[in-house]
Amino acid sequence: MTSHRHNEVVTIPRDEYEALKAEVRRLRREVVRQQAMRAIMDNAADPGNVRTFTRDELDSERGIVAAESRQRRLHHLVHEHIA
Repeated sequence: MTSHRHNEVVTIPRDEYEALKAEVRRLRREVVRQQAMRAIMDNAADPGNVRTFTRDELDSERGIVAAESRQRRLHHLVHEHIA
């Protein structure tokens, strides 16, 4: 089997693009909810083995970088560059 790569550019209306982005965000949230429900059910089956998470851990898992975390990294990078 041969692999063909085509470099094609497609133009779509802005509103359709925005609707697709919104749908991707909705689907990602749905997956996170399903994973959370699965974890809750797993923990309910074994209540002695419950894991708690910090806000940063949860945000990291969801791909969210907290503003404080961004500021700390930026501060660190700036001082590292100056030194």
